[in-house]
Amino acid sequence: PLKQAEYLTKLIAATVISPNEAREKLEMNPYDGGDEYRNPAITVDQPAEEPEDVPEDPEPEDDPETEAVQRMAVVSRLRPLLAIEQQRVAAAVKTKTPIQSVEKFYAKWQHTLSDVCEQLGGTSYAAAEHCRISQDALIEVMSKTPAKSLADAVGELTASWGERVEDLANNILQTERVGA
Repeated sequence: PLKQAEYLTKLIAATVISPNEAREKLEMNPYDGGDEYRNPAITVDQPAEEPEDVPEDPEPEDDPETEAVQRMAVVSRLRPLLAIEQQRVAAAVKTKTPIQSVEKFYAKWQHTLSDVCEQLGGTSYAAAEHCRISQDALIEVMSKTPAKSLADAVGELTASWGERVEDLANNILQTERVGA
């Protein structure tokens, strides 16, 4: 089910299917506006004219299904980026100056990740925090590990970073809810 949901999320993001078509495949009910082909991670809704009988600031309704689909979309957008991060870190530790290479990488990577976080409704703070934690952990391991074992030690550290996708998604989605 998770693989299918990730696959459907990618199809929605690529505007190959609509959210309601994906919901149908998951045996879920459609929702109003779910027949539009748009990427929920980057499409910004244009404000519609409000009918006069609707209060100015209605309380948002929490819809667990919508939040779950939104979470899957955010995670599916972040997962390949963090895989790239792991690859670039692995390459950086094989250089003559691994600590400097890692620092240089994160100086650029933070901007890339910030842009994506903002596209997903979060802030650049989520990217900065992620990069700070990654870089601190790497430098700690690198400063305690002999050069001949460095690639293995960093590989061991970054192998568990798949779980960090969820942390970053939480930071983005939490920011989005607070800002809403």
